[in-house]
Amino acid sequence: NRTVRTYGVNQDITERKLAEETIRESEERYRSLIEGSFDMVQGVSPDGKFNMVNKAWLEAMEYKEEELSNLTVFDVIHPDSMHHCQELFRSVINGESVKNFETVFVTKSGKTILIEGNATPRFKSGNVIGTQGFYRDITERKLTEEALRESENRFDQVAEASREIIWEVNADGLYTHISSVVNEILGYKVEEVVGKKHFYDFHPAEGRDAYKSAAFEVFNRKDVFTNLENLAQTKNGRIVTLSTNGLPILDSKGALIGYRGVDSDITERKQTEEALRKSEEKYRIIGENTADIIAITDLDLQTTFVSPSVERITGFTVEEYIAQTMDQTVTPATLKEIYRILAEEMELESTGKADPDRSRIIEM
Repeated sequence: NRTVRTYGVNQDITERKLAEETIRESEERYRSLIEGSFDMVQGVSPDGKFNMVNKAWLEAMEYKEEELSNLTVFDVIHPDSMHHCQELFRSVINGESVKNFETVFVTKSGKTILIEGNATPRFKSGNVIGTQGFYRDITERKLTEEALRESENRFDQVAEASREIIWEVNADGLYTHISSVVNEILGYKVEEVVGKKHFYDFHPAEGRDAYKSAAFEVFNRKDVFTNLENLAQTKNGRIVTLSTNGLPILDSKGALIGYRGVDSDITERKQTEEALRKSEEKYRIIGENTADIIAITDLDLQTTFVSPSVERITGFTVEEYIAQTMDQTVTPATLKEIYRILAEEMELESTGKADPDRSRIIEM
């Protein structure tokens, strides 16, 4: 009998197997994340061929996975974006990452989609073996932004045509938006106001605290305000009067976000009203103290105003005189003369050549 001996070497591969299992689990998680991502993900070899795309990419680009074997990444790029994308691809192949770039892809059906993406190189043993990109379809967002920009442009054009300041402030009263008309009315550029000034900063220093306090009481009640007259100081120190309308901006829970409104420059109107008031006051004093009778009648010869001196001359009070018709206050012969003169004047008016400052003297 011969004795046979067997020799062997046992190697502990527990750590290696654990590492392999960890890598396998990591790759599984990675694939799950990629497939479940809403973003379009693609892997591309150095020659531009696809070696991996996820479900979101296939759905957006309208391809089946087996159709990609004969395509390169440059087959899905719009001609207008080709040169830019070729430069980006070369940068990534050379080991650089490129982020937040925009390009245009063309789907299988020929539809164009605007893409925002990030691309990074893939390495193995220190060498670049391809690229990996994450892309998002921003076509709808861009269309929304464009529509919003056009809407804002139309809004600003209307605001400029109406010569009114369109504004928005946050809950603290800080301007978050203001139309360019602010430059014409207050002398400030938009960039000098938005994010830098509160609405009360324009109010003259005298009375500013009271104005601010009253305004924030309105804010606290979330009230709408209409035709609120307030003073504002322009950049060169001139004081103007504004008429302000505003309404609260609330979030979904009813909390105040801010206010939106419009300011109209009514300085000239207020100056006209004040001049008219002073003029009327002056003529009222004259009318009340003159020895002559001053009267105003309409085209029906009904007295609408008469000075208090009428009572001294006729015995009728102002109220009694106004209540009477013309045939009760003058003789029949005078009334006939008045009608004749009125007819002449109306005929003259109809020619369009009448002197607006003319007068007639008649005995009554």
